[in-house]
Amino acid sequence: MTTRYMRRFFEPESIAVIGASERNPSLGGTVLKNILQAGFRGTLMAVNPHGGEGILGVPRFASVAALPEPPDLAVVCTQPGTIPRLVDELGKKGVRAVLIVMGGLSMEASPGGLGQVVELARNLLGLPLEGGKTLKEAVWEAAQPHDLRIMGPNCIGVVVPRHRLNASYAHCHVPTGEVAYFGQSGMLGLALMDYAAGRGIGFSHVTTLGDSLDIDIADVIEYLEADWQTRAIVVHVENLTSGRRFMSALRAAARSKLVFVLKSNRTRASDDPLLPVAPGLADPDQVYDAAFRRAGVLRVDRVDELFQAVETLTRMRRPRGERIAVMANGIGPALLACDQVARHGGTLAELKPDTVGALMEHLPRYCKCSNPVDVSADATPERFARVLEML
Repeated sequence: MTTRYMRRFFEPESIAVIGASERNPSLGGTVLKNILQAGFRGTLMAVNPHGGEGILGVPRFASVAALPEPPDLAVVCTQPGTIPRLVDELGKKGVRAVLIVMGGLSMEASPGGLGQVVELARNLLGLPLEGGKTLKEAVWEAAQPHDLRIMGPNCIGVVVPRHRLNASYAHCHVPTGEVAYFGQSGMLGLALMDYAAGRGIGFSHVTTLGDSLDIDIADVIEYLEADWQTRAIVVHVENLTSGRRFMSALRAAARSKLVFVLKSNRTRASDDPLLPVAPGLADPDQVYDAAFRRAGVLRVDRVDELFQAVETLTRMRRPRGERIAVMANGIGPALLACDQVARHGGTLAELKPDTVGALMEHLPRYCKCSNPVDVSADATPERFARVLEML
């Protein structure tokens, strides 16, 4: 695995939007507006053969070759059939990071509208284009002579709030946070951003990888593992191209960060029916269960659990040690909590004599002043707060 040129996707100093437009609706126009509204502080360029001197106030260039210098990041927002040629032109220009954003925003009722719909549909279904190759095959072939990395096709873009970067077609503002989210489904990524926006939840990074022509899940995990401002990583996985690389990156990240994984395609009903089934393995999903446990990550089963995990990671503070104290307003709940601590490998702290003495002075005589601490059923909010402060 490699993080070569990955920083250019998440921390670019210059961006060129290929297919930028003032037309509404327009994929290139939406991406360019989001970059501007996010307050991107680097150099911004728009590429479109038609238009005046500028697009939305951004300098316009008629072609990739006309750009004054190769940008750190090129965001391609054009029709599928044009992308292989553009990738070749970007490679010749010396661009090292190409983000291929695709979505239904660029379709409209126009003389060429039906052709765009058919072309996009063929791409999404993996059918050959006019040259007899699928879009992925044609783009990969065009990229081979050049030293560049590709994210996509079919990704929503990249959002890094702390760098004022929103090179995506997401329609909501994403505040800065310490949780990174990325996955393989654009719609799930957009839904998560909608959910977070309504609750004031921030992210360190948000992206979806789409078809993962070049950059895959393992590459992004390795990059985020080295990012000290990312405290937790939330990943959505549909299919893997390299289980060994994925596991290696996942285990490395889990040593220093909290990692949550949502895996779809868990049953034969949702999986590719053409894929072979391992002999003697009635439930292939057991392999993922074992792999995630070995890697030390937490698996969530449903989308709502994924959303709740993001919210929990945003609100909570990470414990600084293994010293656990239990406080309850009854010995019954306290003992249940102690059982759970022990069952999950935790250890109850042994309170120091001065702490026990302070508790005995503050609590009624019938209260238990060792760990677990029973503040009694008649405890007032003030008693709870005082005992918590002592502990």
